[in-house]
Amino acid sequence: RGQAKSTCCLRARRYTYTLVNAKCRCWLLPPLPPLPQRCVSLPAAAAIFGPGRSLVTFSMSKTSEPKATDVIKILQLLEKHLKLLASTILMFIVGVAVKYTCRLIYCFRARGGLVLFPGPGQYLTGAFNISSNIVVYVDHNATIQGSADGEDYPLIDPLPWYGGGSDDQQSGKPMHQSLVHSNGANNITITGHGTIDGNGKPWWKCADNLKEAPCSGFSRPHLVMLIGGNTVEISNIEIKNSPCWTLHLAKCSNVHVHAVTFHNPSNAPNADGIDVDCCQNVLVENCSLDVGDDALCVKSGIDWLGRTFGVASENITFRNNKVYHGHGITIGSEMSAGVQNVTFVNITMDGTSNGIRLKSERRRGGVVQNIIYRNISMKHVGTSVDITLNYHHRLHPTNATATPRFENIILEQINSQESHVGFFIDGLPESTIVDLKLIDVDVKAEKMLEACDYVEGSCTNCSYCPKCLSNFESPLSLFYV
Repeated sequence: RGQAKSTCCLRARRYTYTLVNAKCRCWLLPPLPPLPQRCVSLPAAAAIFGPGRSLVTFSMSKTSEPKATDVIKILQLLEKHLKLLASTILMFIVGVAVKYTCRLIYCFRARGGLVLFPGPGQYLTGAFNISSNIVVYVDHNATIQGSADGEDYPLIDPLPWYGGGSDDQQSGKPMHQSLVHSNGANNITITGHGTIDGNGKPWWKCADNLKEAPCSGFSRPHLVMLIGGNTVEISNIEIKNSPCWTLHLAKCSNVHVHAVTFHNPSNAPNADGIDVDCCQNVLVENCSLDVGDDALCVKSGIDWLGRTFGVASENITFRNNKVYHGHGITIGSEMSAGVQNVTFVNITMDGTSNGIRLKSERRRGGVVQNIIYRNISMKHVGTSVDITLNYHHRLHPTNATATPRFENIILEQINSQESHVGFFIDGLPESTIVDLKLIDVDVKAEKMLEACDYVEGSCTNCSYCPKCLSNFESPLSLFYV
């Protein structure tokens, strides 16, 4: 821990470092022996700073857990600075002298603990893993800074329902591991009032040519990617400058994301905010998103791989969120295992390229059903309502299994002012959008209707009703064309 401008190097697997007079020095280490299959207490030294920035080191034996006296010393020092969970088995990673490592995050066997990044400080790191029962606490004025070196992001197998990373889906190639990563870990919390900064600029430059560094032939890493976890909470933190997707929840259940700020430049390629992917029982609330692609997005795999994997995204709620730049509050286009029972409620949008957005295409297959958008307020958006089964419109018809379907979609209490296009609704001749209901919808746009094909539905108490829908007369029905 040094001055606010200091940078600490926490390079997983490749570097060790020391902190001298608030300056960080790194040395390249020779290759490490194979990592153990399970995360145990390995030869290392866990260190924390006492008063006056002195370095206090607690040694650990090769196979035993930390001595009780060492843990007590850690707890006493931490209580002075943060008064956090004095009864918890803690793990502190500032000033770690590494000989062996479980990719930066140590654990006290299955009991878990707290990984603390104290502020002020900046912590430079490559990709690291989170184990079960771990709280990652990024303190106020502390920043986890992603490395710009592609070698600091190991290559991992892609998700089976994509068959490749986000840049080369279905290629069969591995992808760079996310900066903050877990696979099969349960009971995870990421919190604090600090920042996770993906340092995405070098990665954005190679998005169109993966052969360039730091991509070096492989798909860009996501910033935070949690796979197959149960009971996950992410709160009170800023996540920004993602190399690609920002927060990717993949096959997780019982997730609560709240009071998180997401920020990526509006032109950052594929820099989604939150991607809820093959997940169940998810609540995202009170978040702010200003990103480069879909702000809030639900997915469930791509084409044959997604249908074969067969894990739908369901029982998902987004509420009380604010969206600025981005491509909308979205379902798809990768939705091949199905999406159902999703609610977007009490959301404000300002300056997004799309507002309400559902997208799919031939080859995807899958069913999107029981979707509610309620109390959505928009201004200065590109297209207020964009619903399409023809996302890439030059694709040819295919078999019924690979033909996507949209059913039972409700848009209620929608207000959109000063948008460029009001409605773009585009089904397929072989797959009509069914049961689209517009209730209390008030849209004002330069061009009210751009497309309205292959859809069955109705308008009730709307200021404008697209010509492809049945209009139930009301005092607010000003147009019907």
